[in-house]
Order: sequence, then C-alpha cells, then structure tokens
Amino acid sequence: MRRHCNVLNSQSGMTILEMLVTAVLSSVVVGAVLGFYVAAHDSWNTQQDVSEMQQSLRVSVEEIVSKLRNAGAGLPEGLAGIVGADTNPDTITVRFSATSGSLVVGSPTNNKQAVPIHVERFSDLSEFAVGDRVYIYRPPSGPGEFFTITKLADNSGSGWKEVHHQNEDLINNPQPNDVIIKLLEARYWIDRSSDSLHPRFIRQVSGPGEVYAEEISDLQFRYTLADGTVIDQPMVGDSIFAVDVNLAAQTVKQNLTIADATGRLNRTAQTSVVLRNRPGAN
Repeated sequence: MRRHCNVLNSQSGMTILEMLVTAVLSSVVVGAVLGFYVAAHDSWNTQQDVSEMQQSLRVSVEEIVSKLRNAGAGLPEGLAGIVGADTNPDTITVRFSATSGSLVVGSPTNNKQAVPIHVERFSDLSEFAVGDRVYIYRPPSGPGEFFTITKLADNSGSGWKEVHHQNEDLINNPQPNDVIIKLLEARYWIDRSSDSLHPRFIRQVSGPGEVYAEEISDLQFRYTLADGTVIDQPMVGDSIFAVDVNLAAQTVKQNLTIADATGRLNRTAQTSVVLRNRPGAN
C-alpha cells in the first residue's frame, strides 16, 4: 500500500517551478511574436508613406514639366514666358497662350463690367468662348490683367465686335491696340503658412491657388541662358534655354527609429527641361 501511494504522489500535477518556467517561456514567445508584428506593421506603414511621397514627387514634377514645355508659346511681344524668384524654396510662373489667335482692341472703353470691350471687327472670336479666363495686355510692356468672358457679340455694324466681362470690373480702361489672349499662367510655390511641419505644393493656374500635392518640402530652379550662363533667378530680358527642376518630399508621419533628425524619410527628384519657345523672362 505504501509503495502504491508513492507512485501516485510521483504522478501528481506540474510543480510551481515548472509552471514558472512555462510562463516565462510563453511570455518570451509572445513577446517575440508581438515584436515581429509591430516591426512588420511599422515597416508596412513606412512603405505606404514612402509610396505616397514618391507619388507626390512624380505628379509634381510632371505638372511643372508639362507647363515648361509650352513656356512662351503664342505670347505677344514684351510679355515674359517665365518669371522666377530665388526665394528658397523658389517660386516660378510659366506663361503661354492656350490658342493661336488673339483679339485686338479697336476703340477705347472704360473698365466697368457693364461696358463691353470693343475689339476690331475683323477679329476671329471662334477660339474664344463664354467662361474663358483671358488676359488683356498692353504691348510692349504695359499693364495686364485677367478677366472672365461672359458674352461674345458681333456688332460689326457699329465697327467692332464685343467681349463682355459682366461679372467684374477691370483695373485698367481698355485702349486701342491692347491685346486679349487666352493666356495660361501657372504659378508654383511651397506653402508652410498653415502648417510648418507639413508643407504643401501649390499650383495657381489663371485663378486662385490650390493644393496640388502634400509634403513637398523644397522647390528649386536653375536657369540656363542662351549663352550658356547658369543662374538662380532670371532677369528681365534674359533668353532662357533650359530650366533645371529640383523637388524634395518627406513622409507625412514621423519615425525616429529609421529617419533623420526631422523624424521623416526624404526623397528628391530632378529633371531638366529644354524650352521649345526660348521665352524671355522678367
């Protein structure tokens, strides 16, 4: 009977020591699995941020390049195709005509919205339409401004055709030989005013500015002139041969374990555009 009891005692449950060892091993395994999951999750999030950053860079570069290829096209004499400012981050304005034709003012009118602009009676209105944002300009270097066409009319019996701007007064009174073109003016810059930690790439095309891409942290331009000189800011009358474009972007979220002192990963993109129309600058 005593021998049988000893056998039963030896087959009793786990000892406290064994339970502690098991608990420690289990916690080690769970900790390792959890650490792997956290690392994998952080890596996935980082890759998502990097992908979004690279996408922002790509579309921003493509947008600027698409406008630079047309810089100066169809502009009247004295109106610069490129306006650049070395402001670190830089800004740039690119101009070109969206149509092959233009309208010439034939007789003076005042600037009030109720008074249509009188253009010469042989003017071709077919390339212009109600709702177009156009630019009236005084060659060779006089004032210019944008307005929206609200009506086009043929009043040739009175010696002119009419361009109406009934939603807005003009700043200047239209004068004979002023030119109206469907000007596309695209301006680009970096905005840090609303959130200094999350800069935004702004595009302004013949109207109010809009956020085109997020987390673009820098924008730089260098200009190669026709004589081979490379400068940071073009001056009035410079003949620009090519523009070097450099952008930088950052990830939206911070990750201090893998990023630099800013807490964000960074990427850059560069390209050079040879200009087709060799526009002047101002």
